[in-house]
This record gives sequence, C-alpha cells and structure tokens, in this order.
Amino acid sequence: MPMISALALMLLLVSAVPSALAYSPAWGAMTPLIEDKSQAVVIADNANDTVYIIGGGLGIAGAQFSTASDSVIAYNVKTGESSRVAPMTQGVRGACGGLGENGKIYVFSGFNSTNLATTQIYDIATGTWSTGTDIPSVVFKGDCVVAWPEFYVFGWSGPDTQVQVFSTLNNSWYIGVPLPEARQSGAAVYNEMEDAIYFMGGKDGGDVSRDTLFRFDMDSGVWTTKKHMLNNLTAFDAAVGSDGLIYAVGGTDIDYPFTTEAYPTGYYYCPNNDTWYSLPDMGSARKFLGVVALPEGKILAMGGNNDTAILDNVESLDLVDATPALAPSLVGQGRSTVLTLDFDSYASQTKAYLAYYLKSESGAIYPEQNVHFAAPGTPSVIIDIPQSMPADNYTLIMHWTLIFETGTIALPEETVGLVIFQTVPLPDQISELNANLTAELNSQLGKIISLEDQNDQLSQQITDLQDQLNQTKSGMDGAMDLLEDKTDDAINAANSASTFAMLGVVLALIIAAVVIINMVMSRKK
Repeated sequence: MPMISALALMLLLVSAVPSALAYSPAWGAMTPLIEDKSQAVVIADNANDTVYIIGGGLGIAGAQFSTASDSVIAYNVKTGESSRVAPMTQGVRGACGGLGENGKIYVFSGFNSTNLATTQIYDIATGTWSTGTDIPSVVFKGDCVVAWPEFYVFGWSGPDTQVQVFSTLNNSWYIGVPLPEARQSGAAVYNEMEDAIYFMGGKDGGDVSRDTLFRFDMDSGVWTTKKHMLNNLTAFDAAVGSDGLIYAVGGTDIDYPFTTEAYPTGYYYCPNNDTWYSLPDMGSARKFLGVVALPEGKILAMGGNNDTAILDNVESLDLVDATPALAPSLVGQGRSTVLTLDFDSYASQTKAYLAYYLKSESGAIYPEQNVHFAAPGTPSVIIDIPQSMPADNYTLIMHWTLIFETGTIALPEETVGLVIFQTVPLPDQISELNANLTAELNSQLGKIISLEDQNDQLSQQITDLQDQLNQTKSGMDGAMDLLEDKTDDAINAANSASTFAMLGVVLALIIAAVVIINMVMSRKK
C-alpha cells in the first residue's frame, strides 16, 4: 500500500490546573527475586532493562546474618525474570558500588567474616569479574555514587566523615572532601542535573539515627546542609528518579540487631524548593534494601529484610500516572480527532514531547509525527485525517516524554485504536449539496408559479362571479321597478273601484231618500 503525505497537526496547549488531591499512587508488587537478598549491592543497568543484585547476607544467626553471599542475580525489569550470572570473586554483604559508563559494575569493600578492602569489577558484556585497586580504608554499610569517571564512597567500618574517591582513569584512590558529620548506614545519590551529591540520614557516632541532608556541590567542592528529612532514618536506600526528585525508601531507626523494627515508609525530596514529602507506604516493611530508578518513571524497592526474615519481594512505584485518550476513536476521512494525555505526578511538569505514527490493520505504516508542547498542562493535539487515507482499523502508536522542573520521564510506548470510515469528499459534498439546493429551489419555484396560475384563475372566477352578481342585481332592480309600477297601478285601480262603489252607494242612498220623500209626500195628501 503506498505511503500518504504526513498528517496535518495543530497544537492545543491547555494551561495546567492543579489537582485538588495530592498524587499518591500505591506500590505495586512485581515478580519476586529467585532468592532472598539483603545488604546486597543493587545496581540498575537501564540500557539493558536489567537490575543486578550482588552479594548480600545469607540466613539468620541470632541477631545478624549467618554469612555473606557471592551470588549475582540479573533481574529483567520488563519481564520480571531472574537469572544468575557469574558469582563474585569473593562474597560480601554491606558493600557499595555503582555502574560506570564503560559498562562495568564496581563493588567496593564490604564484610565477609571480616571487613574487606576489595574492589571487584564485573564486566556486563563479557560476564566476567576482575579486581581493581583496594580501597584505602574498609567500608561497611556505606554508600557510593557515580560521578563518572569517578566513584565517591562514603563511610568506614563505623560512623565516619570519610569520603574516598576511586578514579577509573588510573585505577587509583584519593581522599575527597569529608562529610560535615560522621555517618554510617546512610544513603547517597548523585544528581546529574545539578552536578551535586546528596547524603542523607544514617547513624552518627553515638549509634543514633539522624534526619540530616547534606549537599556537595561538585564545582565548588563545598558541603551545605539542606532541609532535614521528615524522620530519623538509617539502613534505607535512595535513588534519583527520572523526574529529578530524590526518593528515600524503607529503613529503620536502629540498624542493629537484625530483630529491630523495619519501616514501610518512604519520602521524596524536591531540590528546587528544598522540601521533603511523604510517599505511600510499601506493602512490606524492610531495611537494608536496594532502591533503583527506571527511566520510564518508576522506583523499584528490592529485597531487604524485616525483623524476622530476609526478603525476595520487589515493589514498584509509578512517579507519574499517565493515560492517553483519543476522541473520537471512530472518525471519517477528511475529519479530525483529538489525542490527549491525562497525567498526574510528583514533580512539576513544564513541557512535553510526543512522537507518534499510525499503523493500519492491513499493515501500512504512516510517517512518524513529532509534536512539542512548550507550556505546562495537559498536552493535546488535533490529528487531521486526510480524505485520501483508506478506511481501515488503525493502531496509533505513541511515545510521550514529560519534561519536569527537575528531570525528564520518557513514558513507555502506548497504543490506542482508531477506526477510519469512508466519507464523501468535501467538494463532492458541496456539489451534491448545491445540486440538491438547486433542485429544491426549482421545485419551490415551480410550486410558486403553479400557485400564481391558480391565483390568476381564482381572480378571474371572482371577477366572473362579480359580473354575475352585478347582472343579477341589475335584473333584480328592474324587476323591483316593474313591481313597484304594477303595485302603483293596482293601488290606483283599487282606489278607482272604491270611488265608484262609494258613488253607487251614495246614489242608492239618494234614490232611497227620494222614494221615501215621495212616499211621505203622498201620505200627506
């Protein structure tokens, strides 16, 4: 099927409306690890969708772990499948480490019957272990950050201000700028956007857990104290989310002995406003866990232990909840539909990017479109469907990227269905409409002409009736005149007859009177 031209686009930028309720998603359970892991080095290899869980404590012997493990688990974050890879040169627990840009994992120091000064290096590509220069001072239950090409290691065998820096350029160590206060079992992260290291919590020289947060500026080489955490915390872990916020999860108030209470709590810190916030509780309370961040906007909490057992469970927290919507999803050729992304998140969003393309059920793939939303809020785009696009069932395949004040989240691929149905082209619709209007107009004109003819006929009929009425009236007037004349004649005649009758009567009376007079006169004689 031939390709069609790119789809026309129009951006709809909608201003952000703050949510009435705070974003508070629940932790979700993922496939467990294939073995229990606590006090392990947990490293995310996001380029390969894999998290490595290295070493850790095995078993429980009274108030502590019975031994250290040399096993290494590779956990696929997409499938939840675990597999074992080459074991460590020497098993350790309470070590620290990180992933270098050279594709190698560095594991420093740790404990196995005694504190070790080893630097163990795992090459992901070859699946083999090697060693580097030993660390000058052993570290147990410390932490490490990667500011490539260097690794910053915090702690000692007990609470300390010591910072040791390993350079991969010459496989050597040097002493860094010390922490403001002695700490052990705290958590450290490197924020690449700020080029700064944060160290939080941990216990001090008196074995008291603390709530402090220190920030180290890589440019100036100076530590500053930031807003304290919401609670004293030790034996937890932290990671910088892809949204740029710092997430601290799990832990306890007292990290030893093993039987001390573990916490399910979590917190996040926003560097922009120097403020801590609470996270939802995990499903499982745990300490000495591993916490990693995934680029698609997730935080994973892996392994650890509570006050009775070592754990194998894995939980995930979504840093953003995003749902794409296409309306309408049934659209005709030459018409439009609107694609919108509704989302909520911990961080404040500023921009968004969208890359999408359409694939038809018959297999045709249409050119990818790229959209930039330059303002915060709900991103929405109008998709105009060309008249020439074949009617078919389509899949809209999209990749959203949300830009926050503190970081960027590239959301996983999303798909929605789209049905395009056949329609009459607009010019044809206009022609058909014109033809229909013309036909209707002609029909109405014909009716008007017919009515005018009927009106003329009716007018003529009225005129004829009027003439007939006039003639009838004229005839009636003549008849009335004749009747009047006849009546006058009859009256006259009647009057004449009456006169004659009266004269007759008078004459008769005269005659009678004469007779009577004659009779009287005769008697007198």
